Amino acid sequence: MTKDEILQLFDIITDLNTWLIAKRVENNLAQHVQFPKTPPALSEAIALNLLRDNILLQEIEIENLQLGRQVADIIGTINGQNITIEIKATTADFQYLGINDIQANFLIWINLVNPLRNDNGNIDIYIVPNPAGYFPNTRNITLNRFLVLTGATRINYQIDIFDYLNE
Repeated sequence: MTKDEILQLFDIITDLNTWLIAKRVENNLAQHVQFPKTPPALSEAIALNLLRDNILLQEIEIENLQLGRQVADIIGTINGQNITIEIKATTADFQYLGINDIQANFLIWINLVNPLRNDNGNIDIYIVPNPAGYFPNTRNITLNRFLVLTGATRINYQIDIFDYLNE
């Protein structure tokens, strides 16, 4: 997905969220309607573009980056060795970590609450190398617990996604 297509998808999701917020003000019954799920295609495209542009993990030379289809969200190679990268993105405060997430070489959590709910491009990205060392079993986890458990070895980024996509 190109940067322009990512921006278009942001616009679509933001329009849906804005519509739902207006409906909730207009009619209390709309409180029972959930916000749309963040599409994996959006978060995977964001991560893939940021990795390819050496904005994420720039200290590690990852080659042959591409969407992983059945294998993982993103695949690549480091020094000829295949690696897997799993992506989690949310506007909520929790995620489910499945077996592929735990067994990946890198787990990336992208917090999209600002661009999708607050019309602000600031996103927080958290990267955990070898997540199995922190999460031995599949589980539901809140973002706060994720941050506590991964502590000092976690790699953090703050990016204005709209500035990046409009470059």
